[in-house]
Amino acid sequence: MFRLLSALQNIDTFRKNFKFICPMNDIAFVESICCFIDAMLYNNTKENMELLRSKSPDEQKLVYEAYFVVALMWTVGGCLADDKVVNYRNQFNSWLRSASKIKFPEGGLCFDYRFDEVSCQWVPWAQDLLPYQPAPDTIFTNIVVSTVDTVRLHFVADLHVRRRKPLLLVGSSGTGKTTIIKV
Repeated sequence: MFRLLSALQNIDTFRKNFKFICPMNDIAFVESICCFIDAMLYNNTKENMELLRSKSPDEQKLVYEAYFVVALMWTVGGCLADDKVVNYRNQFNSWLRSASKIKFPEGGLCFDYRFDEVSCQWVPWAQDLLPYQPAPDTIFTNIVVSTVDTVRLHFVADLHVRRRKPLLLVGSSGTGKTTIIKV
């Protein structure tokens, strides 16, 4: 985690290397990460917390570093601009994999995985996709088929709602912000 913190020490340099959808000042940058970590800790069940306490100090450290990495992925990486020339998500993925001791599975981006506290493993979001079950008598325009994007964004939104923390979904029109909130 200290490698990540030292890599983030100069936030201005970080801003120069990546383009964001909306501006974030230094305090908002730090507060967003802390808020996300707080929401993940709050979301843990009593059983998960007991399991965490029973793990070795090295495994506990791994879990807490993973929490920091997840918070960084979604508060910073989630706000990256979608540029036609430069793929900032790929650049962020490369930076995160090199700056962190966390070992992500090979293939895909860091955003394609979630951390499972029980197994201490990174698992693909696709594993959480439920098969589509059409509801009878549903108006066609109200049908929402879950995708990996909706599953992970629902996770992020749910974390914040449970903790009663504000959440701002940003993106260009047609990216599904309203649909995520409705689901």
